[in-house]
Amino acid sequence: MQQTEFLVEKWLIYLFIYLFKHFYFFIVWECTINLCANVIKFHFLLKTWI
Repeated sequence: MQQTEFLVEKWLIYLFIYLFKHFYFFIVWECTINLCANVIKFHFLLKTWI
């Protein structure tokens, strides 16, 4: 009984790490795209104002 509990715990930790890695990459990617989009928008705004 304890053996299966240990396996389930191990599997959950593995799943958590796997999801965390993927979501972390996704969040960083999203932030990078948003940041680039904002910089480009800001650049165009400056160009139109100047």
